[in-house]
Amino acid sequence: MQTTASENKEGTPIIMNFIYTGTFNDNGNFDGYGVLENPAGKYKGDFKDGKKNGFGVFENKNAIKYEGEYKNDVKVGKGKIILKSGKIAYCGDFVNGLPEG
Repeated sequence: MQTTASENKEGTPIIMNFIYTGTFNDNGNFDGYGVLENPAGKYKGDFKDGKKNGFGVFENKNAIKYEGEYKNDVKVGKGKIILKSGKIAYCGDFVNGLPEG
């Protein structure tokens, strides 16, 4: 994902209706650890070349969380879905963004 950024008065980059705090690579893409907030929710975790890659936590506006692995913005590998109440709704493998099993 190619991005262009401006900064608000606190120095936090703003990308359209997204707010990203973290590091960028030489191409201007999110890279390394960062926090990305958008209308859907907030992601805290690892990025590579502008995409979620590695471990991260996404919490949507309904306070439902996914904690686990991402590859190229897709949930893969081990992860869990945690409800607002704190109850774990699913813990296991994800394939192509979906719980497996």
